[in-house]
Amino acid sequence: MPVRAAGGAGQVFVESPDHPQTWAAGASNIHQALRWDARKGELVVDVKYSTRDWADSAHPTQEGDYSLAFPNVHLDAASGRLTSNGTTIGNVRHGLFGSEVVLDRNVQLSIHRHEGKIHAMIIPGGDD
Repeated sequence: MPVRAAGGAGQVFVESPDHPQTWAAGASNIHQALRWDARKGELVVDVKYSTRDWADSAHPTQEGDYSLAFPNVHLDAASGRLTSNGTTIGNVRHGLFGSEVVLDRNVQLSIHRHEGKIHAMIIPGGDD
């Protein structure tokens, strides 16, 4: 799995090795959410694409759900901190309605499609 070191243009903390094929050109990313999969012990992003913005009576809405794993992200159960390659990227917060993954303020999730495949990376960004 490509993991580029900190410092410099094109920096990536971690990239998912999963690149699912999308089914429809022109679909929009309408939902994305990070979660910690305790059963598998890995960070996962769930992504939903939809053609609802372009749907009509001849072309009904199509939606596709995709999950991409980040197996190089590790959770310290005691602190709830998420790390990749020795860099802290966020934490898992437990609350009344379950847990949520919160990236550090200088870290962001990047999801894009290239040649019909979905790519997900956790990269530097946001406020320093």
